[in-house]
Amino acid sequence: MRAVVYGNDHKLSIQEMPDPLCPRNGLLAKVHACAICGSDVKMFKAPDPRVKPPQIVGHEFVGEIMEVGSDARGFSVGDRVVMATTLSCMACPACWAGKTNLCPNVMPVSRAFPGAFAPYIAIPWEGIRAGNTVKVPSSLEDDGACLAEPLSCAVNAQQLAGVRTGQTVVIVGGGPLGALNAELAKANGATRVITLRTPEVDASGRVSMRTHKLNVTIPRGVRAGQHIRLTGQGAP
Repeated sequence: MRAVVYGNDHKLSIQEMPDPLCPRNGLLAKVHACAICGSDVKMFKAPDPRVKPPQIVGHEFVGEIMEVGSDARGFSVGDRVVMATTLSCMACPACWAGKTNLCPNVMPVSRAFPGAFAPYIAIPWEGIRAGNTVKVPSSLEDDGACLAEPLSCAVNAQQLAGVRTGQTVVIVGGGPLGALNAELAKANGATRVITLRTPEVDASGRVSMRTHKLNVTIPRGVRAGQHIRLTGQGAP
């Protein structure tokens, strides 16, 4: 099969790769659509030391199950699925505490496992055991379903930030994740949604976020609590 591969020259190219086999305790899916993540763009522009070549890349996908492994449970041929593609080890203190996002042994699809810029993808047991593989309702089209993985990041951020009806929501950054956050904020009942584009630093060291309708100036040294209110994260 033809696939997008991160090669030994640390560049992306279309190559012929063997068709994947269905894992005994996993799934084999036909890829219907796979979105391009920002990490894929970065990999195209510069080498990514986290990827061991040659590796099929792509991870924001929706697919149809073509084969179910003999030891796999809960899925049937014909199910459409999406996947949270950063797979945790489930054997470290962070995983035991339910904080799988902090797992130091994560195994991302397109890095530790072959990705979905290909006609088929094998979903390993590690992608099933913790609920990472999710069935898609027939009412959701493929183009929307393949955005489930990045949209889940926006859902998590807005749940942590407590976005609710009647609020004004400010989103720093107008890229794909910014657009998803804007649409989600409206769906969550926000009265006004303001997207701030690329920051500019003036001579006094202040950061100015410019939009079409609003200029917002944020002094240097914004308190951490304010940052958490905006993004749900504690990192700068």
